[in-house]
Amino acid sequence: MNAKGASEKNRMEPLGQVSRELWILSGNECAWAGCSERLLAEDGAWIGEIAHIVGAETGSARHDSSWTKDQLRDATNLVLLCPSHHKRIDHPDSRHQYSVEFLRKMKEDHEDRFRRAFEGFEEEFLNVTGQNRVTPCTTLDRFQPGQPDDERSWNVECVNRIADHLATLTLGARQVLSFLMSLDRPIEIFELARHNGESEPVRTGRLMQELENRKLARVETGDVLEGEVPYQVILWTDAQDSVLGGWDTFWDELRGCLASRADATLDDVIVSLDFSLLD
Repeated sequence: MNAKGASEKNRMEPLGQVSRELWILSGNECAWAGCSERLLAEDGAWIGEIAHIVGAETGSARHDSSWTKDQLRDATNLVLLCPSHHKRIDHPDSRHQYSVEFLRKMKEDHEDRFRRAFEGFEEEFLNVTGQNRVTPCTTLDRFQPGQPDDERSWNVECVNRIADHLATLTLGARQVLSFLMSLDRPIEIFELARHNGESEPVRTGRLMQELENRKLARVETGDVLEGEVPYQVILWTDAQDSVLGGWDTFWDELRGCLASRADATLDDVIVSLDFSLLD
């Protein structure tokens, strides 16, 4: 492996969507057949490592000089392993035992267990979202009391536009969004999966992809090649490209409005889509 910062470096950080695909299909387990090592431990320690099937650097295991940098960091050439099995397939004394074909088959067999479940959510999505119904707001008197009439009209329109956007989500995605809004700290994807009652993050990964596609929440993929915990889940508040239309404090204001109320919760608004509770 070349030193960090070398002028010629094939070992590039995987693209964000590639990294997300890897963890969704990993099931939080090392891909080695029979290994049940968790990639994110119960104490929050990330031990998973991204291994290359075709080696990235000259002289590395299974290196092929004809491969481009983009091919090398594509999801099809990467697999998540525990440190022990990553070392085994790359160590000079043992790497000759593990061919490209062997590792591709191992990756395929492992990920297929979770891919079938992942793809099954598409039908659920199509069947459920058409049944969502929004109860719109009309005055926002309890959300923004005392606002001038000209501001009230614009804000009501904006909030109802956000409500209609939430109605395009499945129930599970809205439940995740509401839970994320209730937190006062970052959360990792596998911790979120455990909150959702999953030992593997397949359904949670699907729900996060749904939220990310609609620019409501996203998974920050840290520098996994440098050993950082890579999968922090955050709300999407960037004013430039979020659905909030520049109202980048909306989630904070909504949370604050409902925090002191006994007659309404985040779930009532975000999950049940009853925005009249803000009137």
